[in-house]
Amino acid sequence: MDKQLDYYLNLNYPIEITALSEEENGGYSACIPQLGRNAYVAYGDTIEEAITNLNDVKKELLKSQLINRSHIPLPVVSNEEEYSGKFILRVPKELHHSLANKALHNNVSLNQYTQYLLTYALTSSSYEEMISSCSTKISKMLQDMRELEYHFEGMLIKSGSYSNSHHKYSVYNDYAEAA
Repeated sequence: MDKQLDYYLNLNYPIEITALSEEENGGYSACIPQLGRNAYVAYGDTIEEAITNLNDVKKELLKSQLINRSHIPLPVVSNEEEYSGKFILRVPKELHHSLANKALHNNVSLNQYTQYLLTYALTSSSYEEMISSCSTKISKMLQDMRELEYHFEGMLIKSGSYSNSHHKYSVYNDYAEAA
């Protein structure tokens, strides 16, 4: 395990340093967001002290994760300088031909048309994820409302204050009809 621990301790995880305000008692905080912003965090009066304390926290938490066989992500470097905006993509000849024809039809270059398609696909995917997430939350909310209504009706029946002649009002039906 010591060998594994040394391996992870020597990886170059980006560290975030934040100056703390006087209301936060001053000093600095240091954290490793890729390992867990709220777990891999330490404080110090100086930047050096915060980093030293962070290295101690990092060692103990990594040791614990290795003992528990938890997944430890490898560092991801995301400097803007690393991305030039250019990359090579190999596609089948038929796709290349189709894309070139579509670009010509739209009076744009193949590069512009491909960029448009990639951007459209990426934003569409994001919207689909948001809609799916909202739909799931609404379905859960409606289910919770049905369960509350069922529970409330049960309480009324047990108390004897519910009769078949009462008008049954359902809150969740209003939401279901609107959806």
